Amino acid sequence: MNYSKVIKAVFNPDPKMPCTELHKGLGTEVYRIDTSTPLVVRFAHSDEDHFKFQAELMEAIAANDEITPRILYWEMNKTTKPLNGIQVQNYLDGVQLDHYPSYEESKAIVKSVYTIHRRLCDVSAKLRPDTCSTFYDILTQSSSHSWSYTWPASATVDDVIKSYFSKIDDCSIKEAANNLLQYERYNELFLSEQQYLVHFDIWSKNSTYSL
Repeated sequence: MNYSKVIKAVFNPDPKMPCTELHKGLGTEVYRIDTSTPLVVRFAHSDEDHFKFQAELMEAIAANDEITPRILYWEMNKTTKPLNGIQVQNYLDGVQLDHYPSYEESKAIVKSVYTIHRRLCDVSAKLRPDTCSTFYDILTQSSSHSWSYTWPASATVDDVIKSYFSKIDDCSIKEAANNLLQYERYNELFLSEQQYLVHFDIWSKNSTYSL
């Protein structure tokens, strides 16, 4: 497959490769290209390490059930700034969920989430952790200015999460998060800022349902 031609079909209409816009936002643009096998072209902004890691991760958790796509090709392209990264993925058929899911739909969603979660756990030790942000980094860097605080060196991810959740009004999400903090396995995995984003606590299916 000539992926350069697939990417060019986004900018230059090609009757042999019809292009359909799927999503266009500030940070991401996604297009479907109809070849013999439909493909997705995604434009996003990040650095080379991020795109390389994302391709490795998606390949590591991909399977024949097509719950997640494969990144078939990627490149950095200065001409498309600020969306400087381009990915070509296989297209996974589906429909937008615009209603409250039925019981069967909910079961299918939970089963897919649980499957992805287990695959992430299985591959986390095999992938290079230096390409991932830590939970500590994400929480401290993404917090609003009103929550800014210089955390002591001894602070754990658990300390940061508990502090932030204390500022949130009571709701079902807060209750579920507080329940998660009580899991012994959770505390074992996230006692320090050195635990990485791709490594999750091993929930049961019942835990996924309750969350």
